[in-house]
Amino acid sequence: MMTGLRMGQCHLNGHLFELRLVNSPKCDKCKQSSEIASRFFCDCEAFTTLRFKHLGCFLKAGDFEDIAVSTILHFILGAGLLNV
Repeated sequence: MMTGLRMGQCHLNGHLFELRLVNSPKCDKCKQSSEIASRFFCDCEAFTTLRFKHLGCFLKAGDFEDIAVSTILHFILGAGLLNV
C-alpha cells in the first residue's frame, strides 16, 4: 500500500481510471481534480481536517516520506482508503 501510494499506483481514481476500472479520474469526495496520491496527501480540500488531525501539518509533495508509516496509515484508514 505505501509503495503504491508513493508511486501513484494505488486505489485512487486517477490510477484506476488509467486502468479503465472507473469512468472518471476525479476525486469522489471533492469532485474537483484527478484523485492522485500527491493531491490526496497535500491538496484535496475534502481531507483537510482529517489530514491535519492525523498528520498535524499541511504537506507539500514529498513531505510524507519523513512521516512515520503508522501515522500515514491512520490517515489512510481515516480517509476510508483501506478497509480492514
